[in-house]
This record gives sequence, C-alpha cells and structure tokens, in this order.
Amino acid sequence: MYNSDLFHENVQKGFLASVGNLGSISWYDGNDHSRWAIQVCNEKLVGKKARQDGTVEYSWKDVGEHWDALDSIGQALAAYASMGFATTGGETRIKYRVPQKKRRIRIV
Repeated sequence: MYNSDLFHENVQKGFLASVGNLGSISWYDGNDHSRWAIQVCNEKLVGKKARQDGTVEYSWKDVGEHWDALDSIGQALAAYASMGFATTGGETRIKYRVPQKKRRIRIV
C-alpha cells in the first residue's frame, strides 16, 4: 500500500521543473511532452492539510477527462521508491545490512 497522492504531486512537480534538474520528468526520445503534460495536469491539487495523526489530506479537482498518465507515472515512481530509489529529486542510497557472524559466549 502506498500514498498515491504524494506520488501524483511529485509527478506534477516533475513536469513543471526545468528539464535536467533533480526531480524533473522529461522524455528522452523526443516524445510529445505536451500530450503527456495535459493528462498529468488534468487533475489539479487544490489543497493539502496536515492532520493531527501526522498524515496529510490532499484535495484534488478534476479539470479534464483523462489523467491516466498521472496515475501510471505515479505508480512507476511508487515502485521505484519501494526499491529504495529517490523519487522526489533527492538522492537515496540503498542501505545494505551486512550479516554478522554469531558469537559464542562462554560463561566461566
């Protein structure tokens, strides 16, 4: 389970960021950026409110017919995040746990 609102917000920020900056989203093969951007922006974030339990409540407004690109890219970012990769423009390093040898304890 993941918070799709958080990743939807990051996708929209990524499309608004300058290409090449950390956190930006762009198409490397010259794909039609505007076609994707329209679907990404067809759902508009209109409010964000912190709750007392530490969670965030998001309010969205539909401004277009389809936002499939927003959902699919948001799901891809959630999958990357679950593997330890950064999805918000920062760096994330995967921490590996080195197995430790069991030690024998001798009581004298």
